[in-house]
Amino acid sequence: MGTGFSVNTDSDGNFNLSGIPSGSQLLDIDSTTALPAPDGSPYSGFREKIEIIEGVVNVLGRPFFLPRIAVESLTTVDPNKTTMVENSTLGVMMEVPPFTAMDESGNFFTGELSISPVPEALAPAALPEELEPGLLVTIQPVGVTFDTPVPITFPNIDNLPPGSEVDIWSLAPETGGFIIVGIGQVTPDGQFIETISGGIRAADWHFPLPPSGKPDPSQNNPNNQDQKKCKHCNSGSQTAVSSGNLIEDHTLSSYRSSGQSRSLRFVYNSLHADPQPIINSNTTISVRAAVPRTISTNLRVAGVDQAVEVFTDTSGLSESVDETIRQAVQFDAANLDTGQYVYSLRLTSNYARSSISTNQVGKVLINNQQNSPFGAGWTLDGLQRLILQPNGDVLITEGDGSALVFTQATPGTGTFSGPTNFPVGNGPASVAVGDFDGDTILDLAVATVFPDRVSILLGDGSGGFSSPTFFPAGRRP
Repeated sequence: MGTGFSVNTDSDGNFNLSGIPSGSQLLDIDSTTALPAPDGSPYSGFREKIEIIEGVVNVLGRPFFLPRIAVESLTTVDPNKTTMVENSTLGVMMEVPPFTAMDESGNFFTGELSISPVPEALAPAALPEELEPGLLVTIQPVGVTFDTPVPITFPNIDNLPPGSEVDIWSLAPETGGFIIVGIGQVTPDGQFIETISGGIRAADWHFPLPPSGKPDPSQNNPNNQDQKKCKHCNSGSQTAVSSGNLIEDHTLSSYRSSGQSRSLRFVYNSLHADPQPIINSNTTISVRAAVPRTISTNLRVAGVDQAVEVFTDTSGLSESVDETIRQAVQFDAANLDTGQYVYSLRLTSNYARSSISTNQVGKVLINNQQNSPFGAGWTLDGLQRLILQPNGDVLITEGDGSALVFTQATPGTGTFSGPTNFPVGNGPASVAVGDFDGDTILDLAVATVFPDRVSILLGDGSGGFSSPTFFPAGRRP
């Protein structure tokens, strides 16, 4: 759009545009000249942001499916009064207040609006993999905007409980992605979802989904596996409570060297002989959202899918409070060398017909001793091994089975500038940091005992401080 370039498709729907300037462009598919569908219905139009790379042939490798317009929902907009646009078959309706709908020239829109279903998996714009709505609709024609967000009502196809909330999503053609434009709430009778905040801002593609769960990966420790800090229970050998790792050690006969008694100690870790790391997540389901039927997990490590999808039953969770559910996914790391790897844990809330996912991204530490020269899983206590990581970090493995990652200091160089001195008196006893003058910049307060006073040094926002202002204080402030 806006370039002056256009073309008609051939009989198979293919088209070729040349001479388009490079950079971000808005592709507009105008269906008004297309032949009607076999039942006589017209087709929906579509717009999407695309990136044009200069000097190469830019190919859009996926087809654009244009849904049929539900002609029974076509409603002429009267700018002088409220217009109700309804698709009674779907149970979707939109209330357009007076002087709200605008055409692309900035005038009040007086044409026909429609609400039509989009068949599953046939959305013109590719939906992100984390969004799987049970109902996707298109409001046509594209190009119509609304001065104020317009409320929309959807059927409650997922049988969400009354009072629970959903996010209302719309396609933003200027970015090519889906964004949240409003909040809906299930009606007291449980039949519909009505807009309670925000709403539709432009004729395009829209759907409701419950809010996604919020993962918390804090209980994973990607940088430090210290065997001395693991909680163990006695089982003849030692067993780590959190992972099931079986630890065995064997001390050889002692010998004397340099007047001291010494001996070698070998340590066995079952999870190093057969690496099976565990990724944990505490997923919180907001009280806003209905409790899903299940929560499932998919794990990807180093770009490779691991294990199988794991489903967790949520039937015992409450609808009236935030609920947190703990999930753990174990995977086979036998083919991965000792090192630290990026993982992505996809957590999906599954409803009757819809699902929504969120990704927990982090790092997992793998200590693979299958090919240890002392035998699978066996290491020599006191023998360290240094392993450089592709990103410049350093991994050290200990002979007792521990592992520690040292990360690079970023974005600095790991050094400090020389000191800057501020005269505040003799015997500075303590320092406090805070915003003492209300300018949102951190300042310093220094208490001294010779003399007994407090010195305030105001921050300048660039790492420096003003000359001190002195305030008398009691003995030894």
